[in-house]
Amino acid sequence: MGTARAEPPSNAIPAGQGPLTLSKADGAGYLVWGLKDSVIDFSMTTTPACGFKAVVEIEDGKGGTTDVLTQEVVALAGEATQQSFVALDAIRDQIARVSLRALPNCEVRFDRLQVAVPGTAPEIPEVPAPEHVIFWMIDTLRADHLPIHFDTNVRAPNLKRLADEGASFKLAFVEGNESKTSHASLFSGMLPNKHRVVGKGKLRPELELMPEAMKAAGYKTSAFIANGYVSEPWGFVQGWDQFKNHLRDNYRIDGPSMAKAGLDWAKNNATEKFFLYIGTVDPHVTYREHEEIIGYYDTEPYNGRFKRACYGEDLGKIKGGSIKVDERDKRRIHNLYKNEIEFNDGAFGQLRAGLEEIGVWDKTMVIVTADHGDEFWEHGGVGHGHSIYADQTHVPLLMYYPPLIPAKTVVEAGVDIFDVYPTLMDVVKRDRPKDLQGKSLVPLIHKATGDYPEPAIATQYLLHYTMQMQQWKLYLRRGEYQLYDRINDHSEQNDVASAHPLASRWLLDSMGWMRGHRSDWDKAAFGAASNLAPDFLTKLGKSIVD
Repeated sequence: MGTARAEPPSNAIPAGQGPLTLSKADGAGYLVWGLKDSVIDFSMTTTPACGFKAVVEIEDGKGGTTDVLTQEVVALAGEATQQSFVALDAIRDQIARVSLRALPNCEVRFDRLQVAVPGTAPEIPEVPAPEHVIFWMIDTLRADHLPIHFDTNVRAPNLKRLADEGASFKLAFVEGNESKTSHASLFSGMLPNKHRVVGKGKLRPELELMPEAMKAAGYKTSAFIANGYVSEPWGFVQGWDQFKNHLRDNYRIDGPSMAKAGLDWAKNNATEKFFLYIGTVDPHVTYREHEEIIGYYDTEPYNGRFKRACYGEDLGKIKGGSIKVDERDKRRIHNLYKNEIEFNDGAFGQLRAGLEEIGVWDKTMVIVTADHGDEFWEHGGVGHGHSIYADQTHVPLLMYYPPLIPAKTVVEAGVDIFDVYPTLMDVVKRDRPKDLQGKSLVPLIHKATGDYPEPAIATQYLLHYTMQMQQWKLYLRRGEYQLYDRINDHSEQNDVASAHPLASRWLLDSMGWMRGHRSDWDKAAFGAASNLAPDFLTKLGKSIVD
């Protein structure tokens, strides 16, 4: 048994809730993630000799749990309100259940109750908005095929350099597994349940899309796009001063040509504030052989059907079963994909060199991401659009703007690609448009929540949902779920839900909050699904009434 200890309050607060009263052995339970030096930080009001009992349990790896801490905290005599903490050293880097129960015949009111890291919360610097913003979209690039946070033989020195000079996000998901839906979430800042671009849907004209918001913030807007879906029939042309879809207008769509088109426009507009979006498709089928690159990846002799390329029609027939491929064909196709990534990286390097040459780079914020990935038989298929395993939904996200973003910043918390739009609004100092569901990533870049886990979310046509926090990945479909440990099982082959009840419940609880209120969800107001705002229920009630 211990008494309440007067200690300096914890200021860097990862997770907490509003006031809570426990009486006559009432209890409350929480699933929390243990961070370095984290504590249960509280302020309680009770009577002398009264207090609470804290029990902390972790998984035993066999489907059960084991207690690692049991501690009674009793109020000091003569003091009505006291602040103290319970150390959580025993649960660092793992999920735990924390149970609090009032001692018999006691009533305890917590005015502050939170998992916290002692110290001072970091300050976010006030810096001028960038003069230019450049968005480099890489169609069909899965995160684990970049040498940033992953062990891969793919060479991408230019993107690796950008990550080293800015921020890289270890866990970023797209809200779809194909171009149209994921781009709609990026451009609208919304989940598919809200923007409704699924199947034959299109972006509604009343939505204020990202380029419209950037234009309203004083930026000249231009888009050079090589993806046929990101075009007028699907509602993507709103807000651009200049819009060119290279695929639909019969221009070259290779990475260097896209980089040149964007660079030429930037040169002609270098004296103005601008937002330049370049949508590239090199890693998307057609996967083409680049003679100066392919030999690094495909080192064995090959003279089969895919010697020069694997076309979209080929991939469709492989998926449909009318083209049979052996293991050597599969390796060739995968290596063609890898050589396209390196080719795209070279195109980005050309863009950067050109911007540096005209003196624009140092005044520019750069964002790099992808709209989805491709499977290479990890789950029996190839390509994308058929599942929301990580090979199709986990994408890179890089941000560069030295005045605001420190070099070598790694964001551990999960993020969603629909967070990019509100992040831009924060950086260019414009109020976010109504109805956005994402939140600015600037606080995460500056560790304002201590890297407390937040989920990355992906969906497939409003039917299947997936969510990951730390290494734990939940896949929810048809009323059933699987849990994967992506540290020990990166490609999600083995369901470990039965062995990890706390991790399963942690993800299911967070998924339940998000999925149950998905049309009203607002990460900026509600908090992350794993770390809800103390007044979440009040805000949720208002959103339902409105």
